[in-house]
Amino acid sequence: MVDRARVRGFPVTDLVDEAPTRSPLERRFVRLCRRHRIPAPRVNVRVGQFLVDFLWEESRLIVEVDGYAFHGARASFESDRARDAELTLQGYRVLRFTYRQVREEPERIASTIRQLLP
Repeated sequence: MVDRARVRGFPVTDLVDEAPTRSPLERRFVRLCRRHRIPAPRVNVRVGQFLVDFLWEESRLIVEVDGYAFHGARASFESDRARDAELTLQGYRVLRFTYRQVREEPERIASTIRQLLP
């Protein structure tokens, strides 16, 4: 319910003591970062015209986590690629991880991110 309220723009800061995530997958990724001692990213922030899941501003690194339910359709797939290209042109490096990867390969994800952060 908190995720739905956030997506619709309702204030929920008094209800939760956690980064402003919009999905269980995003919360899982935040926990992955904490568990592997990765510096906390900014969560669900604007970069130009886009709202990105996770941003490490100094490194110009963006991470998007994609569940099949929201990113499995052709239109979403195409839109995500166009968005990644635009963010790359703006000087950002964009990584995408699936629900399965976040759940089953946290060490690999943490290692990849650590290598790209200063």
